[in-house]
Amino acid sequence: MKRVLKKSLASVSQDDRKIIRRISTYLLSHHMNEVVYEETVSDLIGMAEECRARGEDFSQAIGPDIEGFSRELIKNAPRMSWPERVLADLQWFLYCFGMLVPVMYIVNLIFTGTGAGAQLTFTATILTFIKYCVVCTAVVTGIFIFRRRGFGAPKLTLGIYIAVFVILFTVTDSLERFVPTDIVIHLDVIIWVVTFGVLLLLCWLIRRLSAMTTAYMRVLGQRLQRSFHIHRNSGDTDKDKDNEKEKDNEE
Repeated sequence: MKRVLKKSLASVSQDDRKIIRRISTYLLSHHMNEVVYEETVSDLIGMAEECRARGEDFSQAIGPDIEGFSRELIKNAPRMSWPERVLADLQWFLYCFGMLVPVMYIVNLIFTGTGAGAQLTFTATILTFIKYCVVCTAVVTGIFIFRRRGFGAPKLTLGIYIAVFVILFTVTDSLERFVPTDIVIHLDVIIWVVTFGVLLLLCWLIRRLSAMTTAYMRVLGQRLQRSFHIHRNSGDTDKDKDNEKEKDNEE
């Protein structure tokens, strides 16, 4: 959600904010087009402000079935294209893994005192780094699933996540048998952050352009359809007039 939307969302009451957040989570979990999603959330915020100005309850305007209301919003809205979905998921994972080395550097600095100095370098054995990556993968996957849950987390989703978590835990516990423990790696924190920052920026730009293209094609299609109906109706009107003239001439 953009900062402008977050700022506008802060202006409504706490109860209305919870409703709008639940709806927005549902829309995102069902892959609504990003541009249309922002317009929809902006309309919901405006609707909540209008209800407050008239002294009405926003929850009554939405109705008791928030999930049904959200389903109606998503029904005719354009969805994310496959490139948008892949880039959106990739952007989330890049962000989380981009924070891995800086966080581990700070943790080592606090608890062990290693890494202090002018050079920001994360030093660890290859086994330790792999374990960090596996744990990060499990945590990121769990957060990602629950952010995309919509209304409630399905049992199948929870079951899959628990199974994946158990498998990752088992693999991590047995890594010492296959990975040498004497190999030490040195990762520059600044280079790591800059690299992932550039990748995140590229993902965001491509995803945004793809979303704008999808939304533009939707608006263009609606305009063409509207023009077609107007042209067809005007043609039918002209035919009716010609028929009336022919009848008058025959009389």
